[in-house]
Amino acid sequence: MRRITAIILQVLLCSGIALLGDYLVELAHLKISGSILGMVLLFVLLKSGILKLHWFEGGADWLHSRLVLFFVPSAVGISQYGALMKSDGVFLLLTIVISTLAVMVVTGWSGHLLNRFARKPIPAPIPVAAEEEKLHG
Repeated sequence: MRRITAIILQVLLCSGIALLGDYLVELAHLKISGSILGMVLLFVLLKSGILKLHWFEGGADWLHSRLVLFFVPSAVGISQYGALMKSDGVFLLLTIVISTLAVMVVTGWSGHLLNRFARKPIPAPIPVAAEEEKLHG
């Protein structure tokens, strides 16, 4: 029971941050999705140490394990457009495949680029004997 309560609270915390992102977008009239701003806000709060990762892990794992259920409504919605799928289904599928590949390539390239810039060269360690010789001449 304690675990279920913790998961519910963690999901509510995730939802609260997403709603805060929506609110801030509406308040500031930003041209960005509220959920994107919520993710950026969550990232900043986690990296700054204001929020701790373990406060979210159980709820995030639970949401992730049920992620496919969140796509069912859109899949059911597509079924309402049978005529469109018959006439332009191949082009729609091609567009989806190409855009998915583009997102994967750009994401991978961006991650690689950021990783390359994040690496700082580590100076070679100076042997203890050489260090002592420098100090004592």
